[in-house]
Amino acid sequence: MSDDRERNRRVYTTEKINQLIKDRAEGYDIDYSPFFERDLELRAPNIPFKMTEWEYEEYMKCYNNPLYFIEHYCKFRTDKGDSLVELRDYQREIISLSTEEVFEEELQLFAPKYHNIIWLSARQSGKTTTLCSILTYKMVMNHSFTAAVMANKSDTATELVQKITNIIKGLPYFLKPGCINFGKTGLKFDNGSQLISSATTNTASIGFTIHFMILDEFAHIPDNIVNNFWRSVYPTLSSSKISQCMIISTPNGTTNKFFEIYTSAINGTSSWRALRTDYWQVPGHGEEWAKRMRADFGEEEFAQEFELQFNKNSKMLMKAEAADYIDRMIRPFVPKRIHTTNQYLNDEHLLWDPSFDPNNINPSDKFLFLVDLADGGAEVDEKFTSKKKEPDFNSINIFRVRINSLANIRRFSNTSCKIADCFRFEQVGRYSCNTEDEIQTARVCSALCYNLFHDDERDSVRVAVEMNFNGKAFLEEFKRHQLYSGATIVRTYHTKPIPGEKQRKRYGIRTKQDKESYCIKGNKMLSKHRTIIHCKDTFEQMKAFGYVRGRLKGIAMHDDLSMPVFNHIPRMLDESSFVSWLQEYLYFYEDKSVTYAINALIQKWAMDNPDMSDDDFMELYGLNEKQGYNPNAPQLSPYASQQTLSPYANPAQLSPYANQGNGLSPYSSEGMFGGMNPYSEGLPV
Repeated sequence: MSDDRERNRRVYTTEKINQLIKDRAEGYDIDYSPFFERDLELRAPNIPFKMTEWEYEEYMKCYNNPLYFIEHYCKFRTDKGDSLVELRDYQREIISLSTEEVFEEELQLFAPKYHNIIWLSARQSGKTTTLCSILTYKMVMNHSFTAAVMANKSDTATELVQKITNIIKGLPYFLKPGCINFGKTGLKFDNGSQLISSATTNTASIGFTIHFMILDEFAHIPDNIVNNFWRSVYPTLSSSKISQCMIISTPNGTTNKFFEIYTSAINGTSSWRALRTDYWQVPGHGEEWAKRMRADFGEEEFAQEFELQFNKNSKMLMKAEAADYIDRMIRPFVPKRIHTTNQYLNDEHLLWDPSFDPNNINPSDKFLFLVDLADGGAEVDEKFTSKKKEPDFNSINIFRVRINSLANIRRFSNTSCKIADCFRFEQVGRYSCNTEDEIQTARVCSALCYNLFHDDERDSVRVAVEMNFNGKAFLEEFKRHQLYSGATIVRTYHTKPIPGEKQRKRYGIRTKQDKESYCIKGNKMLSKHRTIIHCKDTFEQMKAFGYVRGRLKGIAMHDDLSMPVFNHIPRMLDESSFVSWLQEYLYFYEDKSVTYAINALIQKWAMDNPDMSDDDFMELYGLNEKQGYNPNAPQLSPYASQQTLSPYANPAQLSPYANQGNGLSPYSSEGMFGGMNPYSEGLPV
């Protein structure tokens, strides 16, 4: 009987395979039939194999869940040898997106849900591990599946093939596909799946169906090659309902195909799904690590390869720790049907935090709107230098005003503890549109203020709008709303006041030479968790907001959502009328114990800083110019003035700080804190 007939008559099991491997290790001559080219780590093609019940269950778990397959069976070469790796959150997201499928009725088969994915990835982020995991899963768990890897260098492509080979070798025998061909540039299995790889060339063409194409380091492929390659390859891929393309790269300027595709994906003008992985998402890559890496690697190189700046002469404003914190808080904002006949409240560009219900707004809540208007005058670095330039956006960023936690106030009270320091701002909605003008933006904004948030009844909204070239038109249209209130839009000095001269505040804000100082303040508010970002689109812009040749702007990306976060919020906290509005909110706050504790922290900071100027004192307690302050007048409490709203304004209610009458101090053994000092470590928060 021939060897082939003898082998076909056998049915192998894991137990038999393990016994053969054990015998070989002990020096015995064994049957190599189930092993490809006598390699004990590779399975020969078309081997009859019987799974145990447990193995079949495991196989189905792997088939139905790529994350399970990768985390339980894909081993990688590490410093500790071949071992499983724990996937990071961003790796899990990328794997899930690239392997998610939907049923195509017309073809009567499953096809990728996302056909086009572009991934902007920092160095040392586990990119190769992620790609090899995806490729292995797709080839092992699919029949007649063809994957192709194209890179800027042939070495990069063959490296991926080698790593996949190592993963295949580390799989248990019952999961291994049978090998037909194993080479440095490609693999072929008995289930019909195959992997091919090569360097990208300008003469590339596809003569067969490719189910999954990876284009690695796409931004670093020379323009003369990538343009010809793209014209010859992508039309074939895009015409297939079962094909998928994934582009991966670090940035390399703003005049290449990668930048063009990525920015169109970010702006939602194409079918591409954009993903981004920053250096600070990698464990251990915090600010100290970045400082060392900048010194060793170089500022420009770090900006491009790790901070993912398309302009390598730029530097991101937001710190790694703040970005990492925000990254855990973000989610895609979604449209929500508002129960109203007002058409502007259901504008398609108006999106909300999934956890916020715009149809059920608490009447006592306060909101800050940050309005950024397109002026058409963006600088060269802000505008896209790709062939297709995107118009500027008009935007409204909606933040709910929250009282800061006592723990957070106390944490930073050694540097500042004023009324303005006791609040934080949490993003709940946003409007962003570049197809409608400032008139439409004003109509949406006024409808939100008066028809949804009812500012005319509740005094619940303040609007900070930058008065650029189109600001006047916005303001005039906003005022046309029948419920318009003059207090809604915050007024500021548009030019720096001259001492001794009377100057009138005007509607809106003017961004002047103090833009950098306010953006730095806004950045500190992010670091102190006083500005809470939830919108994914806003966060994407914030990651690309920084210095270009010494000036702050969006780096190769729009900044209509990000710039107001950095610039507008801290400006509002310097406006006495806005701070008085916040103080009124504190006065009416339902939990008076929190109000008392905050007042105590403010007064302690005032006593610890006796040399503050009159202006600082007025800012400390939210006093404005009209209220004024007489330092010679007796002050039992910073809220003794009846013009200043205070929980102690009622004469029958004694200040917790006064030693007169029978009022109990909140820190006495019988007081509200039971003898617990609100700025001691024992204060409950």
